[in-house]
Amino acid sequence: MEVCILGGTGFIGRHLCCALHAKQIKTMVVSRSPDHEFLRKFSPSVEAYSLGEVCLWDKLRSIKTLVILASGSRPASSWRAPDGEIEHNLLPISAFLQRFIDANRSCHIIYASSGGQIYGNGYNHPISESSAPSPVTAYGLGKLLIEKLLAFFGDIGEINYSILRIANPVGYWQYGIRHGFVTGAISAGLSSTPLVLYGDGHNIRDYFDVDDLCDLICHLAEKKGAENFIFNIGSGRSYTELEVIKSVEKELQRGIIIECRPSREFDLRYAALNVEKVNAVTGWSATTPIETTIQKIICQIKSNTLNSKG
Repeated sequence: MEVCILGGTGFIGRHLCCALHAKQIKTMVVSRSPDHEFLRKFSPSVEAYSLGEVCLWDKLRSIKTLVILASGSRPASSWRAPDGEIEHNLLPISAFLQRFIDANRSCHIIYASSGGQIYGNGYNHPISESSAPSPVTAYGLGKLLIEKLLAFFGDIGEINYSILRIANPVGYWQYGIRHGFVTGAISAGLSSTPLVLYGDGHNIRDYFDVDDLCDLICHLAEKKGAENFIFNIGSGRSYTELEVIKSVEKELQRGIIIECRPSREFDLRYAALNVEKVNAVTGWSATTPIETTIQKIICQIKSNTLNSKG
């Protein structure tokens, strides 16, 4: 087995399973509740195991890359509850890592961290990896603590790792779940239901195609050579929420109903990343324009709707 995804049933995990399957990279997914139906339909070569299976650790001894995507929270769901973040994310991953390292010390670990949530407030230009982390949510704090855990194991020579501080990936498997501003705007436009907008619509983010992110993870899994690095991951371009709404309206050729609400305490005003480091070290860049990503998701949704009716 080449790659193991810890937590492969979420938005990024589903896209990554499809990418690894397409590249014919032998992959297994480990989660509390593997989505066997999804894998059979979209990534049939990917094997799935639950955390409690007896044979799991024999399988894990031979994998070359572990991708950690598992997370039981979102910024809005645990912004001021560090005890829950520690209990549901940090401690389970810490326990898994300690056992995993004893079983497989030659594996390269790739961790999906968070870009804006790690760095916090106070920026008005692209944020580099050298900027001091200052999370404003318990979610961001949890991500940072897991980064520190990986760095600890790396510093004592027990693992090699790549930490990906990811901006705002966008893709089809995000549609219909409770996060993702771009897919939320598409959903609102297609269903003629209100899109909730917190604040004035001028918060700045780097929205980029999740398939570009998956290409990078596949590259790191195949080529390695970028171990014990922290990388900002994004397109290097930034958009306000109002610009996203305008782009979605243009592609849908219809207006979106906006429901304005006050900004929330944890909403970052600026969270765009400097991605020069990952470009220089790996040669990777996110190349898909946001307009193309929006078009792709709209086509996938409409195709799915037609297929379900027919």
